[in-house]
Amino acid sequence: MAFERLEILRFSQNGEVLRRLVCLAGRVSVFRSRMQNNIELYRDAICGRPTSARFSLLLDGSTFNPQDHNYIGFGETFQPDAKLSVAAYLAQAGLASSDLEPTLAAFGLGGLASAFCADLSAPQQIMLRMLAASCSPNRLLICNNPFHHIPEPWHDSLAERLTNFAWRKKAIVVVTELSVRPESWIENEFIARLALEPPRKATIGFGGSESMSSDMVANIRQKVAEFDKSQQEAPSKRPTLITKSDQASKEALNSAVGGVRQFFVSALSKRGREQYRLAGLIVVTFLMAAEVVILTSDDDVQVQPLPDAQLASLQTQTSTPNQNLPQRAESVIDAYPDPIKEAVLRAFNKPEEVIRERADAAQRKNAAKRLAEPPQRSAPIRVVQPETPRIAESQPSEPPVDDDEEARRRERRKAFLDAIRRSRDEELTDEEREERAARRERLLEALRRHRAFREAE
Repeated sequence: MAFERLEILRFSQNGEVLRRLVCLAGRVSVFRSRMQNNIELYRDAICGRPTSARFSLLLDGSTFNPQDHNYIGFGETFQPDAKLSVAAYLAQAGLASSDLEPTLAAFGLGGLASAFCADLSAPQQIMLRMLAASCSPNRLLICNNPFHHIPEPWHDSLAERLTNFAWRKKAIVVVTELSVRPESWIENEFIARLALEPPRKATIGFGGSESMSSDMVANIRQKVAEFDKSQQEAPSKRPTLITKSDQASKEALNSAVGGVRQFFVSALSKRGREQYRLAGLIVVTFLMAAEVVILTSDDDVQVQPLPDAQLASLQTQTSTPNQNLPQRAESVIDAYPDPIKEAVLRAFNKPEEVIRERADAAQRKNAAKRLAEPPQRSAPIRVVQPETPRIAESQPSEPPVDDDEEARRRERRKAFLDAIRRSRDEELTDEEREERAARRERLLEALRRHRAFREAE
């Protein structure tokens, strides 16, 4: 009877489900974790050992019994007194006798059919147990680091056998730990990688754990509360001497800060992924607002509060026209030279004009740059002149030679060549003359064959 699914549930101390893993038939389920202690917890749970955490294992809805299934890589050995041969062990597992020798030879166990299982080496025993466990799907195959002690040349063949066993026989294969990953398991659709930890939260710029996120939110809320408290205490520390322009700037600043605070509260009140995506922007905005408050604080204004009597007289003076109004408190921008101050105020009050002037200046600069560059000269146009037929120059022809004169020339040339040949032959020995004659005959024979071949074509 083949099984369909193994379900592993991990509970908290209060009974809440912390993690749920499902190992399906037809797949090789591999446990993955960033922490070794998590792997050890799940490994002990699937082996039926006591653990510090609470687990529940269900096999097709029923209680999972570890004694009914195959475990490999957990320290199991063959008993020396059992006297069980390799052939008998595989026959008990369900391997046909006709497939015995080919299977053993394919996995480096050729010629060991009659050997006792207890006499094999540790890697050979592991491979033998895997071959036996992959014969029948009626039991779960649970492996712990199956390729760690096996020689590297057999990694891929053994990995393919486990994959084919899970897929073709619809069996459940679980790998609790994998330190050596075969090439055939990389990007394989039959390998299911099960993470033992919950997925990390999507964040920007900081960690995704729940503790870090909650600490960050609590820190921002504390900063907002301190900022509100400082705003409430600010009127008692402000000087009495405030002009209308200062009052307008303070109201604008307070409204801006209030808008930032509302943005903080609305961002912090949201749940889910949007809250953490905007966290970085919230921190930057808060720092910018704090910098504006520091630059515009009243601690830099050297103005003392006025007594009530002077304040009353000042109010009566300001009520009458054509009176000298008190000077505005010195601000930060007044410390800069007039050209810089005027430029900053103009950029703040009339940004459209400044942008338009900068664009015009850039266009004028580009136009001047183009005018200063030397003009690019185009390639000269090649004019093709029509060819005129050439008239061959008349050369004086040689006087015709008659046949008798041509025959006399040939005779003189032949006599001259015979004289040269005779002079050379006199200097040669008899053997050299014979060799030269033989070479001449071979050359003439080659010329005759070549001529006959050309005539045949």
